Amino acid sequence: MDYKDILDEFRMSLPKECQWWPNFFYHFTDVHNAASIIESGWIYSRARVDEENIMVNDNASRVVIETTHSDNTMYGRLYFRPMTPTQYHNEGFKPEGVRKQDINASCPMPIFFLLSVEKTMEITDVKFAERGISGERQNIKEGETEFAKLNFHKIYHDGPYNAQTEWDIKEYRQSEVICKNGFPVPQTIRGIVCRSNAERETLLYLLKKYSLRLYETYKKMIIYKPSHRMFYNNGIFIKEVSIVDGLISMELNSAHLRFKNNNTEVLFEVKMEVTYLGENNQRLYFAMGNAKMNYCVVENMAMRLEDILECTKVLVKVMFDEAVMYENEIVISDDIMW
Repeated sequence: MDYKDILDEFRMSLPKECQWWPNFFYHFTDVHNAASIIESGWIYSRARVDEENIMVNDNASRVVIETTHSDNTMYGRLYFRPMTPTQYHNEGFKPEGVRKQDINASCPMPIFFLLSVEKTMEITDVKFAERGISGERQNIKEGETEFAKLNFHKIYHDGPYNAQTEWDIKEYRQSEVICKNGFPVPQTIRGIVCRSNAERETLLYLLKKYSLRLYETYKKMIIYKPSHRMFYNNGIFIKEVSIVDGLISMELNSAHLRFKNNNTEVLFEVKMEVTYLGENNQRLYFAMGNAKMNYCVVENMAMRLEDILECTKVLVKVMFDEAVMYENEIVISDDIMW
């Protein structure tokens, strides 16, 4: 059997909502890194992106990186599945005080690249590591025979488990596919999944800034599918952005899902920049608002737009502390004005 057949044989034993997971391999990164990856056409190793200084947002924990064997940073890395332990700790914006109570990792706007199993495993020198290569782990294997021996029941395990008797489940969920040369995106990509519609809008906007050609090539692959179980919805993020009656409103994720460590008040700064653009894309004027918000409870934000009748669109940028959490051009229609 080939690699896809091996995974197909296993998939029906998974819970129904997870049976599609073995269709792909997964690369987890921040939305700003995603635009850079699409532009370069490669998912590179950490060593390569550090050397060339092409990582826009470093979402890894320094604690984990500093304990990872230097040879392991030479690999481009994909996960077998979404919903990994690393993703739980990294996902979403958290104010510095909250991050430091955990492993101090930060991926404010996470996305997943979905890569074809067949095309990925055709790449020269591709290998895989049961339980992953973070820290000192070096259990690297290759070939269909070894692939068939992997413990897929633990790799794709979903839901709670007994940490005393199934202590290794957490490590198995970290299992990876790796390649020293990295992974070519155009040959392997099957989709790019965002956590919210607002984050999808941001990625599309960033990609359009990079290249209209790449935007036209990839825009249909960039999706938001809340029915796909891929994200923990951890941290705080923007779900939807709308303009109604001259008011720009932002719906945030549910406060009870955020990693808090029993805090009841953690303040962070919200900055909203609005550039009003005319019919020929000329800048008419600029406005900025800022406020302190409580990370533990806030679920909606809004800002009044002034003189909206004079412009055809607005460029909106939102920051939580220093992290950009939304960026997009919004066309001003008659529905918005009235």
